[in-house]
Formats: sequence, C-alpha cells, structure tokens
Amino acid sequence: MQYTLNLEEIDKSSQLLVGSKASNLGDLIKASIVVPQGFVVTTDAFKTHIRNNQLEDKIKSVLENLDFESPQKLEERSREIESLILECEMPEFVKNYIREAYDELSFGKEPNMSKQALDIIRAGRSRAFVAVRSSATIEDQEAASFAGQFTSYLNIVGFDKLLEAIKRSWASIYSPRAIFYRNKNKIQEPQIAVIIQKMLDSEKSGVIFTADPTTNNRDRKLIEASWGLCQPIVSGLVTPDLYVLDKPTGQILGKKINRKKLLFKKDQIGKTVIETVSSEKQEAPVLSDTDLTKLHEYSNRIEDVFGKPQDIEWCIERGRLFILQSRPITTISKNIVIQESTGEVLLTGCPASSGLAKSKTKILKSLEDLSTVQPGDIIVSRVTNPAFTPYLGKIAGIITDEGGVTSHTAIVCREFGIPFIVGAGNATQVLQDNQEITIDSMGKIYTLKPESLQPTVETVLEPQTQQVVEREQEDFTATQIKVSLAFPFDQNIQGVDGVGLLGLEHFLKSQNPTYLAKENPEELILSLVNNIGNIARQFQPKQVCYRSLDIQTNEFENQDDEPKEANPLLGWHGVRRSLEQQEVLECELAAIQRLNREGVTNIAYLLPFVLNVEDVRKVKQLVTFPLKIGISVEIPATALNIENFCKDGVDFVSINLNNLAQLTLGVDRENPNTSGLYSESHPSIISLLKQTISTCKTHGVKTNIVCAGLLNTPELVERLVEFGIDSISVEPESVKEIKTLVSRAERKLLLEKARTTSQS
Repeated sequence: MQYTLNLEEIDKSSQLLVGSKASNLGDLIKASIVVPQGFVVTTDAFKTHIRNNQLEDKIKSVLENLDFESPQKLEERSREIESLILECEMPEFVKNYIREAYDELSFGKEPNMSKQALDIIRAGRSRAFVAVRSSATIEDQEAASFAGQFTSYLNIVGFDKLLEAIKRSWASIYSPRAIFYRNKNKIQEPQIAVIIQKMLDSEKSGVIFTADPTTNNRDRKLIEASWGLCQPIVSGLVTPDLYVLDKPTGQILGKKINRKKLLFKKDQIGKTVIETVSSEKQEAPVLSDTDLTKLHEYSNRIEDVFGKPQDIEWCIERGRLFILQSRPITTISKNIVIQESTGEVLLTGCPASSGLAKSKTKILKSLEDLSTVQPGDIIVSRVTNPAFTPYLGKIAGIITDEGGVTSHTAIVCREFGIPFIVGAGNATQVLQDNQEITIDSMGKIYTLKPESLQPTVETVLEPQTQQVVEREQEDFTATQIKVSLAFPFDQNIQGVDGVGLLGLEHFLKSQNPTYLAKENPEELILSLVNNIGNIARQFQPKQVCYRSLDIQTNEFENQDDEPKEANPLLGWHGVRRSLEQQEVLECELAAIQRLNREGVTNIAYLLPFVLNVEDVRKVKQLVTFPLKIGISVEIPATALNIENFCKDGVDFVSINLNNLAQLTLGVDRENPNTSGLYSESHPSIISLLKQTISTCKTHGVKTNIVCAGLLNTPELVERLVEFGIDSISVEPESVKEIKTLVSRAERKLLLEKARTTSQS
C-alpha cells in the first residue's frame, strides 16, 4: 500500500492510485509545466480508512433503495454517510505518512538526523498553508468532468486541520450532488485521492478553454479572468473578463471587460477572505497583452501533452504563471443545437449552455428556496451553486445575475443539456416568481408566454467543422463504427456499434496486476469486474471487446523483478507473457465469467500480440463458459498465417494497424530519426490488410481495425471499405469524422459498381 506520493512521482499510469486530477498534474510536471508544489494522499489511504472502520457495508446500507430524483432524500442520506466518515478515527499509520509528507512540504528535506532533533528544529517554524482538493478516479474524464461535485478547502494550516480537511474531502464523494451526478451518468462508486498543494497568493487567475465550449469551435480559445483566487470564477460568483483568441495565431478576436465586484484572497494570517474590488480595478482589464500571449503559449503546450482540447485553471502570483488543473473539455465532440426565438426581449445574458426552455421562474433568494423548486421550473439566482446539481434532473433551465461560461455549473449544464444564461445583470430583480418566460440559445430572456413563441431558427454547430449548418441526416454506414476506450469512465458515447477495443493497461499497471494476481487475486478480479462491467452494461447488447493485459516490460522498469529488454515492443508482452504468468489471465477470465453470470453477456476477449495458433488453443482450454475469443493481428507473420487461425476457430480478428505497420516496415514511429519512413499506406501494409480481410471473409470471421491515424488517411479508409472490413474502431472524439469518411467511401464504391454495371 502507498498512502502518499509526491506530485513529481506520478503520471497517467498512477490514475487508480491518485485519481485523474492528480495524474494530470503529474503529466504536466513531467512536461516542465509549472505546478504548485505538493503531494497526494492516495486512494489506498481512503480505502484503508473505510476498511479499518468497517464502513463499507454501512455506506451501502444507507444508499440502498435511494430515490435519486429526490434532492431531499439525497441530502438526508448524504449527511448520514458524511457523519460515518468524519466521526471515525483515521488509522494512525496513515496519519504518520501524511504528517511526514506535510512536514517535507512545509520544511523541505532535512539532513539525516534523529526524529527528536528534527522536532526541535521544526518547533519554531510554521507549517505551510495548503489547498486540499479532491482527485477521484472518475473525475476530469472526457465525458464526465464531475466539475464542482467534490469539495476543496483553501488555506488550511496545521496537521489536525489538514486531517479534518482530508476526511471532509473524502466524504464529499457522497455529497448529494456527487451521488446524483454519478447516478445520472451511470458511473459506479469511485475511489478518491486528495491533493495537498502549497497555497498561492494569486494576484489574478482564471480558466482557459482551448476550444470554445459554447460552440465547439476548435479554432478559438476562451479565457476568463478575474482578480485574486480562481474560486469566484469556477463557482460562478463573479462575471469575469472574457477574451477570445484565434487558436492558430493567438490573435485577440474579441474581449469583454466586465465589472468584477468581488475577489477571494489570502489575508495576513492566511485565511481566505472575500473583499470588494477597488473601484478603479472593477472595470479594468485583468489581463495585459503579454499575459494573453503567455497563456496562449502555455495552453498550446498543455493541449499537446494530452492531445485533446483542455479546460485549464491557472493563476499568476508575483508575475509567475502557475497551472492548477487541466482536464478534457467534456462536450467538445457533441453537436450543439442553437435555438433562437422571437418576441419582446426583457433581458440578455451570455449563453453558457445552449437550448430553448419555456416555463415559469423560481427566484432563489437563498439555497433553502431550492426545496420549493417544481419540475420544469427555470431557476433564477444571483449566483450559481454546486447544490443546483441534484435539481438538474427536474428543472428546465437556469439564469444567473453573475457568472461566466467556464464555471463548474456551466460545464455540468452543457453535459446535461440544460440551457443556462449567465451574467444577466439584474435578473433576480427584474423577473418575478412564477413568471412565464422563454430563454434561448442566444442568451435572450423573453417576457411573452411560452405558447405564443415559436423557434424561428434551429441550427446545429458541428464540433469538427465549427460552422453553423442546417440540420442534416446522420451518416449511416454498412461498415460498423466502434469506439476504442483506454479508460473505463468514458460515458454516453452515442452513435456507435459497440466497443472495438477496451484496454485497461493504464489502470492495471498502476496496480501491478502481476503482483496482485499472485498475492490478492480477488482484488484484481473485483477491479476488472467493476471497470469492464461499467462499460459493458452501458453498451449492452452491443459487443464490448476487452483486450487482455498487454503491458511492455519498460513500463514496469522501476521494479526489481522486471526483466530489462533492449526492444520491449518485440519482447515479453501480450499473450506470450500471459501464458507464462497465467495468474493474470485467470483473473481476467474469472471477472468476465462473473459478469456473464450477472447477465452481462456482450463481452468478447481479445488476445494481443499473438504469433502461434497454439497460443489461442491454450487460452481456450482455460475457458469454461460461452466466450467469443479473437486475436490481434499486429505481427506480419500472424497476418501471413491468418488462414490457419481462421480454420482453428477464432471468433474475430482485430488488426492493430500501428504495430503492424511498425513491425512490417522496421520503423519506430516515435523515433524522430525514423518516423519519416512510417506509413500505414505503404504497399506492403495494403497487401497484408487485403490478404487478412479477404481470408477472414472466406472463413466467416469478422474483422475489425484499430488505428488512431485513420482520419489523416481517407484514401486508406476507402481501401478498407473496398476490402470489406466489418468494423473500424476509433477514439470517441473521432467517431463522427470516421463515420462521414466511411459513408462517403461506401457511396463512392456503390456508385462505381453501378457505373461498371451500366457500362457492361
């Protein structure tokens, strides 16, 4: 068990141990991005606290038969669980690890000396003020951000107060909003780590979206900024300055300088205080052109680290830029429906989440008024609050006087498809309780009764084209389009024919599956049941293809018993390793069998890096229940020998195009000295693809292809369709694009056949 880790020690491979937020910070540090110094109290610490105090069954009992649509019931059950977690004593050995990490963060590493000497030296020093922030294993994902659903604590100082804040952060995964959000997204109960970082005294702070989340325009960046700490922006307590940048050049396309009335800051004794912004700064721009240039450059680097549009929190202290958080933009791959109405406009704000809502208002003067909200109401409030989340299942929309488009509530409303207008000024004063209004995607609030209004414009903003276009019929393809998932928490992926590849290596390697399979197989089996089952249940009855463990030895190189290999790609991994270290393979099969008994029967099992038919036979001998077994074609010899695999009874074949191309051409595509020689469209690759697909079709074996670069080679997509590939698997954000390419290729093929027939 590891109870604390420094941020410098972690990366994406540590996600199960430190959560998504922390692992992202670790990746940023490795990319030389400046992040506040800190450490993580791991999920092991949380699990140990729950287990040692025998809370697991008690928590399950409290959540049993819960009405998730009742905010009042959620509140009651949440308080019960919070009391259970807070009232129990944290195990002493866990406290000791936290104390040691906190002392090191506060005082630095001391030379070797006795504990008594250290205690004397440190007695006259003050411990560091820290921020305590959640890092759950399921937050900051591409389809579910959990933005604002867990609790953070600022300016915590002293060991006892730190322990209390950690326990409260643990308890926040059972807050009413977190329980509701998790249930709405069909996400199983998470584990939680806690990030402890030195507090900064921010002069200015804000949020960058490296694509416009309100229109999904990937060529524009949005930056919101305000004075002091970032808390008022993400909480929607102020209407921040808004800057729009051209993404390729960093040119300022527009700016709106708003009146920023409040700021959060650290006072002289370290407490977080709310102050009124001085009159000369309220309407002054927060960011200079130099600031904007620096933010533009940093955000480009950060997006390059993760390879996807990012939602980034930042702050500036004494002129130095720090990155506080980076996560994927959750709605970037969705179409946005823009609905505009006509009539008398009473108020106008900024549309933080698009949509049309017609209903009566509910003016909130305090959070206590939430209990009177009725289904279909439009909430009108001075500011937002995370407590709104449990009500998103029943309300029609939200209007706030203050707030920006990057706030936590704005993010969640976009995920849930709830219209949200921010920065409406004095909506709480102009609008009356139970007044019938209509709000639209342009940020307009109409006073006329909803039945007298009709939408006059309905357009769709498509995430890839970034243009306003007429609604068009979805592309339909004979070739199945499937999704490739590297994490088990991608949610609500629409318009696909199943999961062509579910690989859990990022999670399994952080647990050291080989060790677990030998020492605690039940823990590994339960982890697999949860992670595979989470995805398989969502896609039922569509097939989910789980790839058996395929971790190369260099990914375990810090472990003494791991062999050192000069070329890990050609080494001991895939099915060849699974058959020698059979414990992991047996755990995987046991997990799939349990799910099968629970009625989850849509899981297929993919064997990676297969060379010999005999390997498949050995695996089949271990299977005692109905299970489709396929092979990954990534070695040229396997492609050339594909007929023998088909005759021996494999159920399906999945082509790993990246590996097949590298091994066929003898090229490392990540090596700058050879990457220029890499080509998935090389004649030798085309020949192997054609032979593999054709042979499989002859024997009635389904074929799938997995490749991250297919969107860049439309001509290769055409060849795959021509050869008769049964399915193509891509990343979630590429589904729409690949569907369009395949649809065009199929139409072209049909047209060519029709012309050939007519000429003959």
